[in-house]
Amino acid sequence: MSSIKVCAATNLVTVADPVSNAEQIISIIDEASQKGTDIVAFPELALTGATCGDLFMQEDLILCAGEQFERVLQSTKGKDTVVILGMPLLKNVGGLKVCNSAAVIQDGNLLGLRLKGTVENSDIGDETRWFEKDYDAQTDVSNSLYNRETKVFTDEPLRIESLGIDLGIVIGERLNVFDTNVDVVVNMNARAITADQITASEIAIAQSYDSNALTIYVEAGEGESTTDAVFAGQNNIVLGDKILASSNTFDNENIYAQVELDDISTYKVNAKPDAEEFVESCRLKHSAARTKHPFIPEDKTEQARMCETILSIQKKALVKRLKVVRSEKIVIGVSGGLDSTLALIAATLACDDMGIDRSNIVAVTMPGFGTTTRTHSNATDMMKSLGVTFREIPIAATVEKHFEDIGHDVNDRNATYENAQARMRTMILMDLANDINGLVVGTGDLSELALGWATYNGDHMSMYAVNGDVPKTVIRVVVGYVADELLKGDYLGEGIDNETLSRVLKDIVDTPVSPELLPANEDDSIAQKTEDLVGPYELHDFFVYYVLNKGYNEIDWVYKAAVEYFAEDYDEATIKHWLKTFYRRFFTQQFKRSCMPDGPKVYSRGLSPRGGWMMPSDASSRIWLDAIEGLE
Repeated sequence: MSSIKVCAATNLVTVADPVSNAEQIISIIDEASQKGTDIVAFPELALTGATCGDLFMQEDLILCAGEQFERVLQSTKGKDTVVILGMPLLKNVGGLKVCNSAAVIQDGNLLGLRLKGTVENSDIGDETRWFEKDYDAQTDVSNSLYNRETKVFTDEPLRIESLGIDLGIVIGERLNVFDTNVDVVVNMNARAITADQITASEIAIAQSYDSNALTIYVEAGEGESTTDAVFAGQNNIVLGDKILASSNTFDNENIYAQVELDDISTYKVNAKPDAEEFVESCRLKHSAARTKHPFIPEDKTEQARMCETILSIQKKALVKRLKVVRSEKIVIGVSGGLDSTLALIAATLACDDMGIDRSNIVAVTMPGFGTTTRTHSNATDMMKSLGVTFREIPIAATVEKHFEDIGHDVNDRNATYENAQARMRTMILMDLANDINGLVVGTGDLSELALGWATYNGDHMSMYAVNGDVPKTVIRVVVGYVADELLKGDYLGEGIDNETLSRVLKDIVDTPVSPELLPANEDDSIAQKTEDLVGPYELHDFFVYYVLNKGYNEIDWVYKAAVEYFAEDYDEATIKHWLKTFYRRFFTQQFKRSCMPDGPKVYSRGLSPRGGWMMPSDASSRIWLDAIEGLE
């Protein structure tokens, strides 16, 4: 054999439904076989979906996966194509012991099982909760499930006699150096896409450097749960730094490449770059760390990539949630501020992606006691420009009646005065969504969640929160990016007055951040400016970045770095004051984050209590506040 044809295939997953997934997988195998494909590889846990969570602890799911594996196995009879399939594997050691595994099958035969050794907290959750580490009991595989003896292998390659090659398998993003010679490496992943990660093609290239082999990199994609993350199916086939085939992001593509075996042999004898050094250089290229605005790359190309990635994540996440709840209606409150603007843009892109009319978005402006003409006009103009269904529902009279009902003096502008407005708006949106069988899209952002600057069960709550992992400083950049792109062409589709919408978006970017819950000034300007009350968001985003990203979370380091980076903007006393505010609020407001709605991860580290920041709601901030007091 002078060449081999390989395929990286991402099946459209139905989470926790091995029957439907097996049908997809068998169809892809049939197509690959008809095309004369020698190797077809599927993503990690493709048979069940990688995002099943605690369902992996349900025996019904694991046994069904075993039955459907047998179905897939039988479908390969008479086919020479080697199939690498990700699936959960039951170990016969008493009780329900499950491994994250890859089965290698050909012509109705199970050639071997690769069990995942590095079980950790990953993009699919805490794997140690569900999966066993394979190295402890490699041979303890349930023969009753597969009814056959087979080779169980870990870091050594598996010889594929029909192809005359040695095959290595890596499950998860971890690069793997094989102790012996290997010709082809399959790197199967369930890796969430984020705005701050190295690309899938870079991982594939690094794996090829590391393994000295042709690499088939295959990712989980559409269909996986978007409770906390989005999976993009970014498949790549590479030899060294040469990309032989690459899929479009989010398309669940099956990509093919014909590779000469002599090319693999030639590649082996040549010197290769160090994989770890290559990965580190990629991380530095994409990272915005150790800058004034650590979430935002300084490089304009990387900044544009970040904006597009965020918008794509929000769009795809929302599409998935709408499909799951079987609705095409979106309800969103639009204030004319940054957060609701980005959420509305994401909802617009989601409708376009689903091929449904934008009138399915019911956008509601709810003027209250503090609404200014500027924000109201911007909200109205934006909604009308985008072609969504426009609703205006004033809340002042309703809230005043509510004050009368609970005995609150309307002239007492305390927390009740403010929060009643936020909760009234949320009630209106929720009830309206129930009335039209729609989904309330939340608008709150990561910066607000970090500070707890949200009304509990008011703007804090929604049915799906697309902005929950996006910092305020980043939202400003993304909205500005969309405004600029509109002037270059039909960025948000045809039929839009791009110049008018761009002007509105730019004015929203320039508008002071405010909940507008207190009456406006006499000149109709915003009286209640958030950053006057809780501090500048650029400082708080700086603080939260280093709290979330381990290695830079010591208060002394964070303070000194802030003093250095913001020397021209704030004096040391001001930075110290807002750092104390940040830590005080970050601890006391955890209870709001503990019950925050589902929403997609945008950065590698976020505040979701399910897979991001985990902290008890009643933890003490004393040692951190004491440390701040001692700063010099």
